[in-house]
Amino acid sequence: MEIKFLQILPRRGTYIDALFQVDDKEVRIGITDTLRAIWKINAEKEVELFLKQFGPLKIRLMITNNNLSDYRFQTYEFKKGDGFVMDLGDALEKLKKEVIEAEERQSSIGFKP
Repeated sequence: MEIKFLQILPRRGTYIDALFQVDDKEVRIGITDTLRAIWKINAEKEVELFLKQFGPLKIRLMITNNNLSDYRFQTYEFKKGDGFVMDLGDALEKLKKEVIEAEERQSSIGFKP
């Protein structure tokens, strides 16, 4: 399955989305302003780089879990046990780990989507 970044979409509300093409389907992946502020992702180029890095990972995870749809990264997804939001590096590692675990489950004997 090919995942292709198409563009950053015009700002709507309190979030910024990017458009990705996954085979013949278009998927929006975005980030809320609150999470951008916490991680200090401010410049337009920083937003684009974040979405180009995190977007395909999230798409792979959704494909593996058979639930591909539009998605927006929000603070609740990256909260630590103390209630604070993890830093950007830890968030990237968390998402990578989720993808690896999901893909390993899928390839294990007896997996049923």
